[in-house]
Amino acid sequence: MTKAGTCFLLLGCAQALHSCEEIYFHLNDFAARAVLTAPSMPAFLSQVRMKPEIFAVLNIIVIVMILVSVLLYALNRPWAHSLAWIWGAAEIVNGLAHLSAALILLIVSAEI
Repeated sequence: MTKAGTCFLLLGCAQALHSCEEIYFHLNDFAARAVLTAPSMPAFLSQVRMKPEIFAVLNIIVIVMILVSVLLYALNRPWAHSLAWIWGAAEIVNGLAHLSAALILLIVSAEI
């Protein structure tokens, strides 16, 4: 496998670990409580609720999609290279969203 393919596989494995961590530590429950404790959060966020089972299934679907994309990348499908870039960008956005949410909650909890 190429170096880029190995990096893509590691991205899929990292997302799998991240999803397991989110499911194990009940991120969906924490997110619902966190939105309620942050009065400056937009109102639509307080409406976002998800059952733990649905959250877990959606995370598993994302992992499967990434790992299937890795297989297609390894098979050297031209469009799979674009898909790898899309997944990479999506994971960067996901990471920045988590960091931003943590920072906002830290600031809000310090003000309370």
